Amino acid sequence: MTQSKKPVENALVTGFAPFGPHNINPSWEVAKLLSGTTMTTDKQSVLISSLLLPVEYQPVVDIVSPLHREPHQYKYIFHIGVGLDGPVEMETLARNGPYQKVDNRNEIPDGNYTKGPDTLYTKVDVEKVLEWGKKEKKWDAEDVRVCADAGLYLCEWTFYLSLRESQEKDTKHATVLFIHVPTMGDGKGQKSLQKMTELVREIIEGVISHT
Repeated sequence: MTQSKKPVENALVTGFAPFGPHNINPSWEVAKLLSGTTMTTDKQSVLISSLLLPVEYQPVVDIVSPLHREPHQYKYIFHIGVGLDGPVEMETLARNGPYQKVDNRNEIPDGNYTKGPDTLYTKVDVEKVLEWGKKEKKWDAEDVRVCADAGLYLCEWTFYLSLRESQEKDTKHATVLFIHVPTMGDGKGQKSLQKMTELVREIIEGVISHT
């Protein structure tokens, strides 16, 4: 009996350029390693590509908004940024400002982002993904956790914009999640690039398996 082929979907993983003390941004290093890989679940195969985002407010608007529309066909969009040292974090929500930290162009947005609610939430059941990871991938408290504070900087700006665009009528309604990784190293709370990439890949697997 011939087995039917699984549908192939597309996922995008974004990372950020260097900024401030981060001469090498681990978010982009992780995204680059995931680019070109395929993840297969019981229901589908997902081809991952990556995109570098600038640490600049207005250019992110110009880049992220079109990602949710033709000719792009992303079913999943995962944004990665560098956060605090500690576990890799799955962010649950994004706030519409205030954004008061200057970007790489020494600029801040003029008021809130744009029209939209004060807060937007990912449709990913991150608690379910976390429980799956603990059971199937043996995550512990130092591996992955859920977070509700994306930092009110380019990370949260990007997350809010992407969530908002995913809900517009003329978009593909992609599933959007923001993932924070710690800095690279062997110090307290830091992780190797290999470990970060492994955990992010497992989060992606959990999301596409449960969404």
